Amino acid sequence: MSDIKGIQISLKEVSPERLKKACSYALQKYAVKVDNDAKRLAPVNFGRLRSAIGFDAAQIVTTNTVTFFCNVDYAAYMEFGTGPYAAKYVTSLEPEWQSLAQQFKGNGEGRVPAHPFLYPAITRNYPLIAEKLAEFIKNDRS
Repeated sequence: MSDIKGIQISLKEVSPERLKKACSYALQKYAVKVDNDAKRLAPVNFGRLRSAIGFDAAQIVTTNTVTFFCNVDYAAYMEFGTGPYAAKYVTSLEPEWQSLAQQFKGNGEGRVPAHPFLYPAITRNYPLIAEKLAEFIKNDRS
């Protein structure tokens, strides 16, 4: 028996097809929530940053993975900050995110404070995946 958020299920009862559908359902719900939260948290000047945030919905269905993006060239600098602001904020992140931030390291002289929008949206919503998996498995009896 496995306990997923209080719901007891036998993993033998979950077919691979049903598990794939459950994962796709959970990731879709997670992606929509992250997308909405990131847009809400993103700093707004003219709204270009907010409108550039998104995720690849087709990827969820085909690969059961989700990729978030922000298609403006300054998104990483807003997320991580620049110069001393980035140096301070980036060290507080998980190693994978630190590595990502390193790709945008400039000359260390920037003056833009970090305005995290994607990282908090992604990490705060992790529990939603397990919640939605359990919800799907409990409600889907097909």
